[in-house]
Amino acid sequence: MEKGQSNVMKRDRDEGAVLGDLIDLLVKETPSLEDLGKDDLKAVAKAFVFDGLKDSLRRKVEIERVDYPAKRRTFLERCSHRSVDTCKAYAEALDLLDTWTARAGIHVLEMKGSHADSFIDSLVGSPSTVRLRVAAASSFFAYLERETDGRVRNPFRGTKVRPGKRTKEPVVPTEEELEEIMDRLAPHNRAAVRVMMETGLRVGALAGLIVRNGRYTSRSKGKDVSGPFSSVAMSALREAGLDTRS
Repeated sequence: MEKGQSNVMKRDRDEGAVLGDLIDLLVKETPSLEDLGKDDLKAVAKAFVFDGLKDSLRRKVEIERVDYPAKRRTFLERCSHRSVDTCKAYAEALDLLDTWTARAGIHVLEMKGSHADSFIDSLVGSPSTVRLRVAAASSFFAYLERETDGRVRNPFRGTKVRPGKRTKEPVVPTEEELEEIMDRLAPHNRAAVRVMMETGLRVGALAGLIVRNGRYTSRSKGKDVSGPFSSVAMSALREAGLDTRS
């Protein structure tokens, strides 16, 4: 072994021994608050206050580094790729969040769990509407949490204030009841119900329905849908005097 390498190893061992002695001293001889005099207690109290102020300042700097308007736009743009209606609902929820935080005198990114609960309490509407708005706000914060590597936390996570979801047992008419209902409908409505029965489409998909070569295409909940179109559904369209192509 060369002399230089030997000196480096000896210095590393000496520094390691010093560090070990220092740690041992801190563990065994660190005083408790009861051991401190008045002046030392004041110094500790000041250090505690300054540590809190440093944390608060660090938090504000981290928030200022986040381009909130740009993140908001990107989030809504991504939502719009899935569904225009969903994007509109999310935008309305974030508008409400911006308004509430402005009135509360806090930045949106400074929200804590207590703020999230207070925001939920301020929302009006049916339980499903409130759940949708809370889900939109929570989804936005989850996006921010990923974008900022955890510097922004989701204050809605774990909230107990969000209204519970109530499910009802669906009332499904029998085939006999359906036929009785069909007999009482106007031709256009009868055609609409018949198409939904035969294809399973939602009512919102009927406006853009196109039928070609025994198959239909349309859009439902922001997604393209297609499938076979039965002769029974086609007859219902013809009986109603509707264009069988669109």
